[in-house]
Parts: sequence; C-alpha cells; structure tokens
Amino acid sequence: MLEKRKKPIPKLGIKKISKRLAKGDRLLKKEDFDCFWENREVLSLSFCTVFRSPNSKKAPRLGITIKVRARSVDRNKTKRVIREFFRQTKELLGGYDYNFLIFKQASLKYPFSRNLKLELEKHLVKALQSGGTYQFKAGSKDVRKKSEKAKL
Repeated sequence: MLEKRKKPIPKLGIKKISKRLAKGDRLLKKEDFDCFWENREVLSLSFCTVFRSPNSKKAPRLGITIKVRARSVDRNKTKRVIREFFRQTKELLGGYDYNFLIFKQASLKYPFSRNLKLELEKHLVKALQSGGTYQFKAGSKDVRKKSEKAKL
C-alpha cells in the first residue's frame, strides 16, 4: 500500500543569513587596488603583508592578493580565513581599504591557514585597537614588479 505524502512544514519566515561579503565590501577593480601604491600604510606580518589605504566610503573594503603557486584548495582556504577575520573585525577596521598580500615565499600547506588566523588575531587586532599606531607605518618600500614600475 502506498503511503500518503507528508505535507511540507511551512517556513516561519526565518531567513538564511548569508556569510558572503557584499560587493560593496570587496575590492574588485584594478583602480581599487592602484590606490595602495599611492597613499598606504603597511603592516608586515610573518605570513602576509597588510596594506591599508583610506577610502572615500566610510566602510572598510577587502582585497586579497595571493602570489603563491599552490593547490586551489590551499589558496581558497587562505582566502576563507582572511574573509572570516575581516567579517569578525569589521567594526574595528574603519573607513579604509585593506589588501592582504601573500608572497611567493609562503607555503600554503595545512598549518599555514591556522597560523595565519592566529597571527591576524594577535598582531592586526592589536594594531587596529591602538588606532593604527602599533606597527602600521607609511609605505616607503615599493613592492611592485619592475615591469609594473616601468609602465608608470
């Protein structure tokens, strides 16, 4: 004998909260990333370098640059860790654009993402809570490639 199909339980208006960053919270265009070469502050951590530059919008925006040839799984895990950190500390970040740069020397294998998270929580939060006076310094070192400098 066939069983009667159960009626679906009606939803009670509970919306699923998206953990995605909105487009307004991300740096998407080349012009957005070019501002880091003009007016920037730099925080050098052992696993990455964080650039910040004031923006006209009063909300923080995030850019991630990974210059490492690694498995996509490792690159995506690193991006997820950085985005989650950004989401959790958004109220501390102020009206700045942030670009997290992972250099070629980094190895993105397993403990990297965990260590990166710990370092961001320890050093970057301390720098943000102290009003940027902790280790943020005006960027004097130009980390662009020679070919990029020649185009200017």
